[in-house]
Amino acid sequence: MLKMLESLTKAATAVVTVPVALVADVVTLGGVVTKREKPYTVEAVSDMVQNLKDASRPELRTERERLRAEVEMLREDAERLEYLMRHLPGDALLYVAGELADSGDIAEFRAAIDKVMAPNAK
Repeated sequence: MLKMLESLTKAATAVVTVPVALVADVVTLGGVVTKREKPYTVEAVSDMVQNLKDASRPELRTERERLRAEVEMLREDAERLEYLMRHLPGDALLYVAGELADSGDIAEFRAAIDKVMAPNAK
């Protein structure tokens, strides 16, 4: 119930944000001056529509938040993989992959990579 009320409140703020977005689009020539992918108005209206959808189906919002967290975790893993590929020669990378397969503890493996990736690590 509380999430529904929150989503309805956000949708109601569109009464203010959409006109402001229209003015911003006029000033920035539809976002061309600021090199935006979408005009401000499009974003404001799509946010309003999304908030109305969230108000009618709050379980979708929870699922979307879970997926965003999962994507963030995968992004961190991708950064780790990129680091390993840049800093290890092929035979060492093969050895590291073998060690991971043997240990099976991905959390320990992630922690070791993060420790090496830290800015102060030498």
